[in-house]
Amino acid sequence: MELTDFNSDNRPDFIVTTCDNGEYPAPTKPYHGIRIYLTQGDTKFKHSLYPPINGAFRALPHDYDEEGDGDIDLALGNYMFGPGKAIFVPDFLTKN
Repeated sequence: MELTDFNSDNRPDFIVTTCDNGEYPAPTKPYHGIRIYLTQGDTKFKHSLYPPINGAFRALPHDYDEEGDGDIDLALGNYMFGPGKAIFVPDFLTKN
């Protein structure tokens, strides 16, 4: 789980990866991916986004493009595509 202000509202949101593909060969599973929950209040969160990414094991939020807009991009570690592989999800793909 990672905390970040994903939608720039000055409240911490959280990102959860939902995968643990320890089997070989690694079967695809419908619940693999990342889930983004936006803070709605002190104890309320809204499920905002669920891009299915098979084999995802970690999401690292950061303003990777460094264009100064503060939009958060995601870099995802992934077991499914071999060693050393990762997925980059630019902020414009996660706008909803």
